Amino acid sequence: MLYRFIWILLQPFALFIKIIGKENIPKDKKPIIIVANHIGETDPAKISMIFPFKYPIHWFTKREAFKVKEIVNDYQMMGLFRWVVAVFVKIFVTHTLAIAVDRESTTSKINRAAIRETVRILKNGGRIGIFGEGGVGREGSAHPVFVNLAIKTGADIIPVKIHRSSFWKITVGNPINQDDKLFNKSGDPDSKQIAHSVMRLIQTL
Repeated sequence: MLYRFIWILLQPFALFIKIIGKENIPKDKKPIIIVANHIGETDPAKISMIFPFKYPIHWFTKREAFKVKEIVNDYQMMGLFRWVVAVFVKIFVTHTLAIAVDRESTTSKINRAAIRETVRILKNGGRIGIFGEGGVGREGSAHPVFVNLAIKTGADIIPVKIHRSSFWKITVGNPINQDDKLFNKSGDPDSKQIAHSVMRLIQTL
């Protein structure tokens, strides 16, 4: 599997990452949703390489990353090199268990398929990675999809902060489950509010 090959390939770089809260990384098989802030294109790789090899992370990835022409439009570099990068990115996301999502429409066919696949993965004890802000440079926003998935599947949420002050510093917070005070037990949980609370918590890590 390409995911595991890349994981092994990146381990020398993982040695440079300062991990705070390493004890909060689950070591056994259980459904978890890793929710992180998003500051750069390497974020999925950096987080994946500090989590166990045995349990791959399926990252939510924008649908544009699965199409070479769409990727080319995202890069400002000139000439043939951006096409080479685009092909590499497409191969990477296609073969590293990424799940395509449409950031422009919450009700699109792509997103319905993504949710079905995600629920299947979590109910089988798998791991999902989601950037709670929805993309790079969207600090302050929060999308409730990860909360809805946690409620539906019983998965724990693992909050992760990638520090802007240091490229090689990551903090892993305490797992959040539905017994946590962030979830409103007096009535129907407000997914949007919970999502904002989780993202605010990540900011403070």
